[in-house]
Amino acid sequence: MSWASFSAARFFSVISRERAALVAAIVRSVVNELRPLWTKPGELLVAINRALLEAFGNSDITLFASAFYVLVDLAKGQLSYANAGHPHPLHLTRTNGSAPTASPLEGRSGPALGLFDGAKYETLSCKLSPRDVVLLFTDGLFEVEGSDGQLYDYEQLSKAVGNRTELPAAELCRSLIDEVQHFSATQEFNDDVCLVAMDIDRLTPILC
Repeated sequence: MSWASFSAARFFSVISRERAALVAAIVRSVVNELRPLWTKPGELLVAINRALLEAFGNSDITLFASAFYVLVDLAKGQLSYANAGHPHPLHLTRTNGSAPTASPLEGRSGPALGLFDGAKYETLSCKLSPRDVVLLFTDGLFEVEGSDGQLYDYEQLSKAVGNRTELPAAELCRSLIDEVQHFSATQEFNDDVCLVAMDIDRLTPILC
């Protein structure tokens, strides 16, 4: 099982939005062509970065994309991932007998894709248990300005998730969106928003 979140760079004009859509389309196409690397998150991002640079290397306009690639091994109970300039997902652990926790997935992010030749992306991993939830999202979810001019930031989002660790995944997402919209001065999001909850219902044992 694998999951990838790609967020193309966004600019403040109709033309720029079209360019962002172009980058996203190219990334998806490249991912499909790189099937042998689907189980190697870091190497996959390196290859996508190289492909974007080759596609737009002669352009006068900088085009890039942030990405977070996730690979889930339910037999081993392991999450492998690599980050290219994307917000760190939040990992909720709800193991029986222990207090629920919510914390960012560890590891430094590499640069956004399409910016630097030779950029490296590290493959990291963490343990998964039944009832865990991994939240993946774009920065539009938390870079929201309130009526008093203050910003709803990543730290506030993390606290909001930590206060809702017992909620089912779907209800958790709805509650987070409601909180951020209520905080917003316009009661709306200023940017495109993507929020995905990956709910680990159970692990799959290896049958001998």
